[in-house]
Amino acid sequence: MDTARVYDPGAITERPLYSGADDALLKLISTSEGCPITAAESCSTTRVVTTFIVERDGSTTDHRVDNDACAALAEAALCALKSMAAWTPGKLRGVPVRVRMSVPVIYELR
Repeated sequence: MDTARVYDPGAITERPLYSGADDALLKLISTSEGCPITAAESCSTTRVVTTFIVERDGSTTDHRVDNDACAALAEAALCALKSMAAWTPGKLRGVPVRVRMSVPVIYELR
């Protein structure tokens, strides 16, 4: 097994888990607590598709926005991703592996 390889979630036996599950992760990213959202009122789209790698130790790296999102919302989403607590790493046959995760977020602008 190649421990340096980055796996897709469907190719492993245990998916990475965020503390508090998917609801906590979406809340963290969509509210972007502690991350300023500037000039968001000029955004024509509120959907941001984020990706990142959950490493073998549960840390996250390679944070990206993978769509043509509004710059202000993309910046807030990346800030939130970088502030995430550690994950429980994904596993392949009981061995922790690197996993690329994708999380789409829709912001509600007020």
